[in-house]
Amino acid sequence: MWQFDDATFDRSAAAFDNPDHVAIVIHNYRWRLGLAEGETKYDDLEKRLAQSPLIGVPTIYAGRRHQRRAACRPDLVCKKVLR
Repeated sequence: MWQFDDATFDRSAAAFDNPDHVAIVIHNYRWRLGLAEGETKYDDLEKRLAQSPLIGVPTIYAGRRHQRRAACRPDLVCKKVLR
């Protein structure tokens, strides 16, 4: 459960009053799916991040322990793999 004070909540809630909030969120999802261009000034950083190793996260699936890998990189072609 998240623990935060009222001031933190108020700062976060203020983002919803931004008239561009919906457009920003939709663009972010489109970018993550590779359907929209990102900020070109971050291209070099994204290329470096794309070379990072995958991070395995143990999960419980149907009562059995599996290793789930999320192949998510800056280009965000995300695939979940059960092992």
